[in-house]
Amino acid sequence: MSRLWLSISIKKGLGKVFEAYFRRLSERLELMSKKKRGEDISHLACHQKQRSMKIWTSTPRQEERHFMNQTMFGTTHPDAPPELKLFAFLIGTWKCKGKVKSPEGEWQDFAADWIGQYILDGKAIADEFRATWPDGSLFMHGQNIRIYNTEQKMWRMKWIDALAGNVIKMGCPELGGVKVANGSITFHVPHTEGQLLRSNYSNITDDRFSWRGSILNDDDETWEEMMTIEAKRVEE
Repeated sequence: MSRLWLSISIKKGLGKVFEAYFRRLSERLELMSKKKRGEDISHLACHQKQRSMKIWTSTPRQEERHFMNQTMFGTTHPDAPPELKLFAFLIGTWKCKGKVKSPEGEWQDFAADWIGQYILDGKAIADEFRATWPDGSLFMHGQNIRIYNTEQKMWRMKWIDALAGNVIKMGCPELGGVKVANGSITFHVPHTEGQLLRSNYSNITDDRFSWRGSILNDDDETWEEMMTIEAKRVEE
């Protein structure tokens, strides 16, 4: 039974502390069984004591969260390009509060979940975005796929719109690619009716980030903000 508990704990990503606990329990039961059968257990007892000392003296909160993220959301492949780290802040679960401007110019509130994970053996990032109006009705739902092309030295990103059934390229080289400046990440996305959307991530920390979406006006010079999002990480 202890081995079954161990398997479940690892699969569900309960954390390094719980994994270690069930390993220790499994070893203890094995030791008791061998002792009951009269077998020599001196080497096992010494090994268990050393493991026990190691387990309970190295469990900082940050290490636990890193282990949880690796278990639940994947991890980078050793051969993944280092540029992939640019969007690694999205890995995990985020609760968002946002506002969107209506065609009449009125701002409307919405809530959203943003969940990022490594995919394709840790060589790409997929982040799902799901937004709802205050009455609970679905407002926006889709997924971003982000991968870096090392030969062409450029990002290949797409937004998959689950509601409209569309796939939109983001940050294309012909639209300026992905720009990083002063801690912000900016790229452009083709929008409806031939308009251009500017996507900007800023105020990026371990636990928060901001997103702003702006539309290029008809004068092709000024931008009008049409959506804002404030994201806060959910502790798993």
